[in-house]
Amino acid sequence: MVGIVICHFAFAGTATEFLAAFSGIMFYSLMNPILSIFHESFIKYTWPSWMYYIALLVLLLLAARYISGTSIWALPEYRMMIGSIVAFYIITSLMVRVIRGIWEFAESDEG
Repeated sequence: MVGIVICHFAFAGTATEFLAAFSGIMFYSLMNPILSIFHESFIKYTWPSWMYYIALLVLLLLAARYISGTSIWALPEYRMMIGSIVAFYIITSLMVRVIRGIWEFAESDEG
């Protein structure tokens, strides 16, 4: 949120508020799957993290829209980015859970 406000004042009139919002969303999209590999339960960690992701997405995009005064629908490059980032996050989260399942299967197969 602070980054959105800083971008608003530092780069007036260029809709960089959305760039700051997408930076926060991408950070979450990259870090959460990495951290989720260390959690054993899909239900206890991954499902809630998807709900937090949706909340973060809505919160940051609404904040960027409110502060910039520009709708994301008026910015085609950001509209394309949102779909790509969401797809990346979901696919990465599922791949990490598959890797975790293979890891647990390999550990249980050793004995």
